[in-house]
Amino acid sequence: MSKAHYVVIDIECSKAPKHMPWTIGSYLCSVGIERQDGTSTVWFFNPNDRPHEELLAEIQQEIDSVDFLIGHNIKFDLNWLKWIGLNVKDKPVWCTMVADYLINGQRKLEYSLNAVAKRYGLGHKLDAMAMYWQAGYETDEIPLEIHEDYLKQDVHLTHDVFKKQLPLIERASLGKITELSFRLTQILSDMEVSGVAFDKEEAIAYCNQTREQVKAMDKTLVDLAGIDFTPSSASQLSAVLFGGSWKKEVPELVVRQLKSGKFKITTRKTKIEIPIKGLGFKVPDGCLSKKTGLPSTDKNTLDLLKSRDKRSESFLQTLRDQKKLMKVVSSIAGSKEEKEAGLIAVIGKDDRLHPSFNQCITRTGRLSSSNPNGQNFPRNGTSPIKTFFKSKQGVIINLDLAQIEWRIAAELSRDPVMLHELDTGLDIHADNAIRFFDAGQYERGSKEFKKVRTDAKTMSFRLLYGGSAEGFYRDQRMPDYSLKRWREIVNAFYAKYQGLKRWQDENAQIAAARGYLRNPSGRVLTFDEEVRNGIESVDVKQVKNYPVQSASSDIMYLGMVKFIERVAELGLKANLILQVHDSMVWDCPVEEAEVLCREGIKLFRSLPQLAKEYFGWDIVVPLTGDCEVGYDYGNTKEIKEEEMEKIFADLPAFLS
Repeated sequence: MSKAHYVVIDIECSKAPKHMPWTIGSYLCSVGIERQDGTSTVWFFNPNDRPHEELLAEIQQEIDSVDFLIGHNIKFDLNWLKWIGLNVKDKPVWCTMVADYLINGQRKLEYSLNAVAKRYGLGHKLDAMAMYWQAGYETDEIPLEIHEDYLKQDVHLTHDVFKKQLPLIERASLGKITELSFRLTQILSDMEVSGVAFDKEEAIAYCNQTREQVKAMDKTLVDLAGIDFTPSSASQLSAVLFGGSWKKEVPELVVRQLKSGKFKITTRKTKIEIPIKGLGFKVPDGCLSKKTGLPSTDKNTLDLLKSRDKRSESFLQTLRDQKKLMKVVSSIAGSKEEKEAGLIAVIGKDDRLHPSFNQCITRTGRLSSSNPNGQNFPRNGTSPIKTFFKSKQGVIINLDLAQIEWRIAAELSRDPVMLHELDTGLDIHADNAIRFFDAGQYERGSKEFKKVRTDAKTMSFRLLYGGSAEGFYRDQRMPDYSLKRWREIVNAFYAKYQGLKRWQDENAQIAAARGYLRNPSGRVLTFDEEVRNGIESVDVKQVKNYPVQSASSDIMYLGMVKFIERVAELGLKANLILQVHDSMVWDCPVEEAEVLCREGIKLFRSLPQLAKEYFGWDIVVPLTGDCEVGYDYGNTKEIKEEEMEKIFADLPAFLS
């Protein structure tokens, strides 16, 4: 790469929060570059009397003349360049922010340009622009000479950082994971610029209807409580649940003497303390509000409550249902009490939502998402939010890597029992439910069996990530077993998966000695320190968690890159709109749906071979995936591979 030609690029736009290209009210102000020889140019879009077409043509010519682009948080710049019509989609990139994140083993550090430059012993940009922004000036109101100097400093400092990083990446053997991360940057940029269609009118109608439903539930709660109170008042609700009191405004008679000497009886408002017996719920440990000192009424507290009788059970269930509905409305339309913006507030100029996907936040290299969080929409069946995400081309297709974290844990640990179970296609969680939770007493497929299977699945995955018997014992959502029994179950789990336990213990020893672990992808994992009995060591939970989550993510990234190459090769119009950890969500024409699904499953199965070719990583665990199709994101149905031909022959009938 050092022999290839490049330019360093940066843009300036309207100030935050109107700084994303799709945000209503945002606009581009300037584009600056520094060439390999150190010369630089700045193009001003606002203010500038030159036609924008001329400026775009000059910038495009610079981009076309080089092999790759360099930038700090270059995804942000790519988004703007694509939004204004420049062709940078297939141009290789180097992001100095992502590179520093990888060099530092994903540590939780500041990754601003100044912070990164400081770590390399370089200077820092003199942020004269920030003084104007803080004083209330918009970007295009700042004197042009200050603006130009700032932008040239930006690209020059980024250039210096790049020169420092190039040998460090090579020396740390991070080349492959760095290249993959940069290719992912381009994919994420395409996805962010494209956005996802959201039916605003349907969502608003739902919110209006739900608010009326919430009001009706208020009356139900008052009737069940047997006292007139305001359910939306945390202090009053706390008193109704646990007992207490609140102040009520009442009229008070007052005798006043007039100037004439006569007396007049009037009323005034005063507050009196009203004692409330409450419904008798016990306050769970650690559930007092730090702000008021009263028992909390948040979701976590309500989840821990246990009813004493049918009345309190009905009250609690109604309250939980109401909280769920209010949460959905808040997520869509915002909440004055919580000062949340809601999805509607971040709909872009094109009437689409544009979640940001962050590469430098998590400690494992896993993506996170924000504004809005495109990876954290509620599950199907628990909330209608996903139903408002519509296909604009035909259907939504969700391609999901099946059981990837369990399979990667088996691969990394080479636990013989885990490998055998995966090879034979055993229902692992059902088997563990029978072994550890006595689920054999229930008929398979029954509601009771499914509940216990879910508990077994939850326990298994939490033990991959550092869970403990004590944690299960304290968790009210898990079976109500004694601590002794939970310890017996955890010991039995590790007696079954001895290879997994041995691998986790070995990792803890290596991490304690070196301070880091390295995944087969080449990614370096660093850990926090903890002190126990006066002895410093690495955080064991992180040591158990990070390798599995990180390696699973890297496999997913490789799959994304290869699959998008395949989609382009086939000339498909399908568009990637979301990435949710282990899955890719596509907006796809109906006529392409079968091809996309078949190619997706084929890609997932080929990942071991692709990992061998790209990383030199020999994966012995079989990998596969699932495919779901629907007209919206909330009503997708799984399609088995053997049923695809029949289903896609009459897809409307299947989805009706």
